[in-house]
Amino acid sequence: MKIDKKSFVCKASMLAFALLVASLIAYKPLLLGAVAGATVVAFKAGIGCRYGAVGKRTILILSITYLATAAILAYFLELILQSINQLLSYTVIFHAAISLLLIFAGYKTIKGIQCCSDVSNRTFLAIAIPCPVCFGATLISCYFAAEALSISGVLVGLLVGAIITFGIILLSAEKRENPEKLGKIMILLGVYYIFGMLLIPAIIQGMSFKYSVSESFSPYSLLLLFILSLGALKGVLRHA
Repeated sequence: MKIDKKSFVCKASMLAFALLVASLIAYKPLLLGAVAGATVVAFKAGIGCRYGAVGKRTILILSITYLATAAILAYFLELILQSINQLLSYTVIFHAAISLLLIFAGYKTIKGIQCCSDVSNRTFLAIAIPCPVCFGATLISCYFAAEALSISGVLVGLLVGAIITFGIILLSAEKRENPEKLGKIMILLGVYYIFGMLLIPAIIQGMSFKYSVSESFSPYSLLLLFILSLGALKGVLRHA
């Protein structure tokens, strides 16, 4: 029986990473929030790199970009948290813009394949580049990591950024270019953002901002999102 070494190394790395994360969460439950947010960001960017016509150099640049972004957000974490209420008021606008961009990019990707023209080397950016939603998830991850480990500043950002970077590279390791599937995923994600956009006003209205950030957010509020992300990742890897 012939063993695919690349596939074996990839799966072994995923298992080792999962065990490490599980150990850290058991030690510091607050890290669940950090890992959940970072996983969502890595999954979103990694899918674009996995199925788009993207080279290793582009994947590396994108990974470094996310690492730097996490470090910058962590450095200004306290300043950003002071303006969190104002930033939340723009959430609907951000979701609307991202959803339209994803649906349009997905449509262009699928149409390009039907016309024998692969444009996924450009359209993949719609799902892969950092967006306001990614910034939000990264910010929450940095907050939980800082609370759990009692550290702050760039070090927190580098930790969260390392998780995101590792996830992107790991998801891109067994690269299988499939622009049509990428287009469908982008459209599906765009529709998901639209539903999220419809729910956001009610959520914001129901929130009480008299509490501090530490009282308003709980790492366990991201547990469902974390589990759904892992399930989606498993499904993608199985049917890819």
